[in-house]
Amino acid sequence: MARDLILWLAGVPLIVIIGLHLFGFLH
Repeated sequence: MARDLILWLAGVPLIVIIGLHLFGFLH
């Protein structure tokens, strides 16, 4: 369970950053 929490804490910021980059490229 702790591993899943770590993956969430590490993965969510990456998804947000990638999403912002894609959003920036589209606009």
